[in-house]
Amino acid sequence: PRYGVIGLLGVILPWIGGYITAVFFGFDFASAVFVGTALTATSIAITANVLKEIGVLQTGAARAIIGAAVIDDVLSLLVLAV
Repeated sequence: PRYGVIGLLGVILPWIGGYITAVFFGFDFASAVFVGTALTATSIAITANVLKEIGVLQTGAARAIIGAAVIDDVLSLLVLAV
């Protein structure tokens, strides 16, 4: 549940930020939605490698980060599919 909330916020906040920024720069609705959607994707591979390199991959905090990133990626793919 905790990872789900973090993952959901990881999709919603970048989407809103991208959408608002695009509207501010004069993009039409469809283009602003696309910009917001493009900003929702993350790269779990980079996160996992960094956590592994600094030796904290097996900690609770790292598990929370990875769990939230997985949920974030799945939700991002669903948003991109629409």
